[in-house]
Amino acid sequence: YQRRVHGDPNNDGYIPSEQFAQLLSNSTAGSHLSSEMVEHIKHYKMEDGMEHISFTRWHHFSRLMNIADELSQAIKLFCQSGNELTKKDFARAVWAVSNRHVTPEEVDLIFHIFDLNGDGTLEVSEFETIMKKRRVAFGN
Repeated sequence: YQRRVHGDPNNDGYIPSEQFAQLLSNSTAGSHLSSEMVEHIKHYKMEDGMEHISFTRWHHFSRLMNIADELSQAIKLFCQSGNELTKKDFARAVWAVSNRHVTPEEVDLIFHIFDLNGDGTLEVSEFETIMKKRRVAFGN
């Protein structure tokens, strides 16, 4: 399905990171997705060093959209305590709201998108806005 809808130019199970950035940007129209964030996403590299994203990773990312509202609330509560949200904390938040584990690769993708300054924590306000818009775009 994903290959048919979003295209797989090399028929290898991947889409270029630039295309992923465009899909995310298009699906969050009106959320003021910054050009800095779009450029950041365009340069996402998987473990093989290539600037692309697998359809499996895209699917896992889209599953997080099913719990976007609950996840945003859990993250907001966590951050109100004055703590910064680390990768480990994000994985715990997903577990708390969905009773499912996320892979380190899923967490890495989320952090690549939302940790624009590279300090190892999420930019929570951007995350919350975009996740909600993205959830609507996925039709969940």
